[in-house]
Amino acid sequence: MVRPLLLIAMLLTMGAGPPNQPSGSATVPTTDERAMAAVIRDLCPKHVALLGEATHGDGHSDAFKAALVERLVTQCHFNAVFFEASHYEFLGFAGKLRDGAPADAAMVGDAMGGLWKFDREVQPLIPFLFDAAKARRVVLGGLDGQMGALEARYANDEMPVELTNYLEGDRRRECREILRRRTYWDYPNGSYSDDDRAQILRCTADISRAMDKAAAADAATADAQRSMIRNIEAFTRADALGRAEFITARDKAMYDNFGWLVRRLPKGSKVIVWSATAHIAKNGAADPAYARAGNFGSYVHRDYGARAFALGFSAASGEYRYARKDNRPLATPPSPSLERSAVTSADDATTYLNPARLKVLGRLPGAAFSHAFEENDWAGSLDGVVVFGREYPPHSTRPGY
Repeated sequence: MVRPLLLIAMLLTMGAGPPNQPSGSATVPTTDERAMAAVIRDLCPKHVALLGEATHGDGHSDAFKAALVERLVTQCHFNAVFFEASHYEFLGFAGKLRDGAPADAAMVGDAMGGLWKFDREVQPLIPFLFDAAKARRVVLGGLDGQMGALEARYANDEMPVELTNYLEGDRRRECREILRRRTYWDYPNGSYSDDDRAQILRCTADISRAMDKAAAADAATADAQRSMIRNIEAFTRADALGRAEFITARDKAMYDNFGWLVRRLPKGSKVIVWSATAHIAKNGAADPAYARAGNFGSYVHRDYGARAFALGFSAASGEYRYARKDNRPLATPPSPSLERSAVTSADDATTYLNPARLKVLGRLPGAAFSHAFEENDWAGSLDGVVVFGREYPPHSTRPGY
């Protein structure tokens, strides 16, 4: 926990932010409320609410999203929330709830990961989600199968032990060490090789065969463990690809995990997805990374059509967190642009561009992807866009930020 004086000093050095938020309740300033109400009207009837963010360093976006998630759960009866975060860590948390093992809100934060759990704007959401998950009102899940997440205690330490327990003797010890090395990237001079990948895949194959022969664990645990194995294998193969191919392979794997999670929900469930806009957009046309293959959102919209809604975020001014100690200003929007079409005064009020408005605006520059202005048909990429008068970096409680 950050000491109060240190937190005050951090906030003063990072610029002005939102009003004080009551503990355990995500709120927004009054200048956001009109847009919030309009967003909820559009999202409430949907089955999948995809909530983006231009980058992972946008505090105003995160505060709005945290409050929006609470309201979608309490007012619109959404009963699942999935994050662009560790699939393994959320499975570990679900297992503890299922088994009646000790669990607390910090585990939800750990599963959400370092991109969000340290940020003051998001922190009121964490106990809300924990209480809802513990009461079986909400199912929480992660979409990302990459190994080695910050402070993911289950994924980093418990999961390799749990999976290799199916093996015996020297092979158990060997595979435990192989998985540990990959999780902690413990390779001399970063010398991760094709042979290292092959060793991981041989271990997962051995574990799978041993699971087939073992006395059956409870069905839910065995199901989760097989999903862990599939994800380890998928990302071990993907990390041999080039950057562009890896990005699209990751999006496809996240959609596979989304489908796996949805199939285990009650019929008629309503799902919230928290991710970057580049992932949740109806197509990735505004992001060069998706020039050759689909993004996560394209698969969702292919299967759900009008039952899914992709919400993006942008701003007419302000700053965002680019790196640990590097806040950068947003570029001044050109005229015309998505942002200038939305924000027409200097009062920092937040505007919501709904589907009809986006269609009327047509093709024009905008910065809802990575705060970089690109000409785009925004109605083809997103169903709605929240445009803030001012964005600001998250207020982190993480030392060094």
